[in-house]
Amino acid sequence: MRCYYHEEKEAVAQCTHCGVGLCRECASQYSTPTCQGCADGITAVMLKDAKKRIRNAHIIFIVMLIMGIFLAITEITSGNVQEGFVQLVAGIISAYLFAGFPAGWRALNKITSSMFLFLPIVGWLIYFFVKGMLAFAVGIIAFPIEYFKARKTIKDLS
Repeated sequence: MRCYYHEEKEAVAQCTHCGVGLCRECASQYSTPTCQGCADGITAVMLKDAKKRIRNAHIIFIVMLIMGIFLAITEITSGNVQEGFVQLVAGIISAYLFAGFPAGWRALNKITSSMFLFLPIVGWLIYFFVKGMLAFAVGIIAFPIEYFKARKTIKDLS
């Protein structure tokens, strides 16, 4: 078999994604033997995924922030300025918590055992409730980490 990109060279590996032959030089470009076409496709998928994560985080954050601001404005217009400020701060905090929930859930998915597959219905309800509460707590830390990783991925791939 010959290298897909260098016809004059003998293939020493195959692309793990599409199976084309790769010479020693082409096979050593990535940690696993991957042809340039598949690598470009993987890069495009990674870029699309990173942009989607950032867009979703922004949407959740903005929606929750608007809800918090709306609650603050209703308190301020009713004449209770101090209560309106408290509502505004609560809105910002809830926006951060809800924006971090998906990141916290994904972080918990990485460490969740498969033993929960065999729970009865009540066990599943308890499992999802506890996991949901933990996702808010873990999301406080996981959200900025995931957000900045996604931003770095977009910067590196663009």
